[in-house]
Amino acid sequence: MIKGINYPWMDYGWDFGVPPSGWTGGQGPEEFRAARRARIAADLRRLAGEGFSVVRWFVLADGLGLPAEWEDEAIRPLVSDFEALLAQCEQAGVRLLPSLLDFHWCLPAVTAGPGLLKGGRARVIRDSERRRSFMDQVLNPLLEVSRTRRASIFAWEVMNEPEWVTRERTWRFWERLFPGRRTVPLPAMQAFLREAVQRINGAGFVSTIGWAHWRTIRDWKTEGWGIGLQQFHYYGQARRPLPPAGAVCSGPCLVGEFASAPDPAWPDGARNLEERLRRIEDAGYTGALVWSLNATDPFSRAG
Repeated sequence: MIKGINYPWMDYGWDFGVPPSGWTGGQGPEEFRAARRARIAADLRRLAGEGFSVVRWFVLADGLGLPAEWEDEAIRPLVSDFEALLAQCEQAGVRLLPSLLDFHWCLPAVTAGPGLLKGGRARVIRDSERRRSFMDQVLNPLLEVSRTRRASIFAWEVMNEPEWVTRERTWRFWERLFPGRRTVPLPAMQAFLREAVQRINGAGFVSTIGWAHWRTIRDWKTEGWGIGLQQFHYYGQARRPLPPAGAVCSGPCLVGEFASAPDPAWPDGARNLEERLRRIEDAGYTGALVWSLNATDPFSRAG
């Protein structure tokens, strides 16, 4: 079984491209980017030494690091940083699972500073012309540079947990958790995800989507989408045991996130990381990615 880890960011939303002005601790942009790359290289070497072969990383996340209009001058440094990460993965002996968007991309916009916007990008998914422009000008360049370092890519993920911002009839409890934040109708979300999957497949990579729950694979009938690797995240939702992989889908399936901290209770009693990995392997999954290195939520192991 493949053993991986979610990095999943160093600075959520702006790991790639020119950093926001005033957010670099007094360093110039290039000095800051160079220091960040050095730290990433050291982290990747450490993860490889701990036996992790795959690293999952959020690329655009909530969109903070990407201007609302994605001209070439904004995309070039982003692609350059992404290519540098691929080179670092190659040197460290790990493969990258880049996740293009996080669901926070679609949440209502929050101003983070002059000209800086977190979220508020749901139109990219709802509007077919905007969607096509985004894929032509942002996704395609990232896929192109990925092709130059193909061995560094494990799979390409379209989006992390899109269900949280999708309006649908089922799972109404999500509306209670995120009131007014389900900003994308189900048909539009499915169209966006399927088009991105086709582009990833067309570039010769294994496509995946980071579903929040295994039920989505069945409820949205995603096995007919051409997804190369089904993926879902497991935190003992509703205290339900992890199902066998064959009960989730007919092809390869990845547990793309699972809690590594010792206190979150798993329904089957797996108290520590080693026991959880063993349960996932026994259930027939292709691999499992620990949550996480740099996140600070209660599900994460220490740094």
